[in-house]
Amino acid sequence: MADCAVAQPLPPQAAQSKSAILKGKPKMIRKFLLDESGIETLEYAVIGAIVAAVAVLIYGSGWGTYVKQTLVNAASTSTGSVTT
Repeated sequence: MADCAVAQPLPPQAAQSKSAILKGKPKMIRKFLLDESGIETLEYAVIGAIVAAVAVLIYGSGWGTYVKQTLVNAASTSTGSVTT
């Protein structure tokens, strides 16, 4: 019969909050580790990197000309004339 894994209780330190764990640390380090305001900026940077990577892939694969021509045709149809 196969052995079943049994969940072990968390060590006491894992159950404490971040601020309780960082209590003995210098104030500046504690403040830096508890600060979560940069998370949104990081998310936007990752999204921007993904968009840039897709743009490079489209341009590098030769689809750039096709996409540009499709957009110019759509704009010409809606406004009457578009120059590139």
